[in-house]
Amino acid sequence: MQIRTLCALGAAAITAAASTNANAGVRDIQIVNVDFPTQVMTLSNLGDTPQALDGYRLCASNSTDIAQYTNSDGFDGITLMPGETLDIHFLNDAPGGAGSINLEDLGANPLGFNAVPLDPTPYGMGLYWQAAANIDFGNPANIADYIQWTNNPNVNFPGNLAADFRADEAVAGGTWTDIQDWIITTMSSESIELDDLSGAELQGSDDYTVNEEMNEGPDFNGDGMVNGSDLATLLANWGECPKEGACVADLNDDGVVNGSDLATLLANWGFA
Repeated sequence: MQIRTLCALGAAAITAAASTNANAGVRDIQIVNVDFPTQVMTLSNLGDTPQALDGYRLCASNSTDIAQYTNSDGFDGITLMPGETLDIHFLNDAPGGAGSINLEDLGANPLGFNAVPLDPTPYGMGLYWQAAANIDFGNPANIADYIQWTNNPNVNFPGNLAADFRADEAVAGGTWTDIQDWIITTMSSESIELDDLSGAELQGSDDYTVNEEMNEGPDFNGDGMVNGSDLATLLANWGECPKEGACVADLNDDGVVNGSDLATLLANWGFA
């Protein structure tokens, strides 16, 4: 219980009354893209009405830092029209002007926002919408969107168990399918994209595409060796690639992982 109070620090007046998601359009604001090389996360208004972001907050957890949240007034004054996007630059290198903002401009709790960098390792990001006077991070009705990914598919991996800190609220609030549902990344993953832009509130790993860095060879994990780990990756991706760019082991880019790709891997066995 003590650890779960961290995300509520700075909320001076947490009311006992349960909030509801009665505000029209609050869940139209969704996380549609996470780009790892640039460390930019993109929000979009997937609804058909303008949505003010006043009172929205981020609450993130990774392998080592949980309950990292931005200030209650960080998004104040920003309104997204239908179809508009907002890029959040975790490297604080936003170009300026409309459509982008630095993470540091969103502010952070007194402990700082330490859930950085934004990379393919275990990470959970919640987007909360309620105004500061009523914010309760433990209330599932206050979560507008949620996404979690990991490069370790073991659901009991300690890093996952830390990063999924707010997954239970997301599941209870109807914005994520299951606490153990992870978007699976690799250290070669370049971005995560939301495929379903219909504005549906409930999302899960199947609703996203993981875009991988184009491989010049079969050393999929970049450890300088072509070995059993790379063979396991190839076999795990055997068959047709379900989404363009998502099949890391398709060495000849023909849309299918098969004997041709296996032959290439075996021909390069050993040092990459």
